[in-house]
Amino acid sequence: MHRTLRYIYGCLQKSVQNKWPANTTMRTRVVSGFVFLRLICPAILNPRMFNIISDSPSPTAARTLTLVAKSVQNLANLVEFGAKEPYMEGVNPFIKSNKHRMIMFLDELGNVPELPDTTEHSRTDLSRYLAALHEMCVAHSDELRTLSNERGVMQHVLKKLLAITELLQQKQNQYSVSNNI
Repeated sequence: MHRTLRYIYGCLQKSVQNKWPANTTMRTRVVSGFVFLRLICPAILNPRMFNIISDSPSPTAARTLTLVAKSVQNLANLVEFGAKEPYMEGVNPFIKSNKHRMIMFLDELGNVPELPDTTEHSRTDLSRYLAALHEMCVAHSDELRTLSNERGVMQHVLKKLLAITELLQQKQNQYSVSNNI
């Protein structure tokens, strides 16, 4: 997980601990609310939206993913299922036996003593930026091709950009075929 996010989680934990020093689980739950409620469980519930799978899950798989997300969220919140959802009480032994591990995990997420250098952020996002640039070039390749055929100062640059875009597209297609994507 990105170190800047982890630093923010640590700041949240410290603030919550200062505000409610007697509540020992609150500092853990503030992080679980961010990590699980806003990141992990939404990815479990809607894997297509997070580019984990290409098609929507079947209704049966979607129901299973919903139950998994409920179980993971309850574990992250450090609460067991009760009378409200008796059909989920079978998961309670798993939640009980893993609460301590979850607390350790969430506390470790916030264990970044100082704000990381911002250059770390730019390095980690470079591949995403390049992938987004590639997608834009592919989406507008016809327009780029038309512009590259016109005389002008940028003609040779556009031709190089198109050649690189086509090469990357071929590599992407080869990768997709070899990995059955």
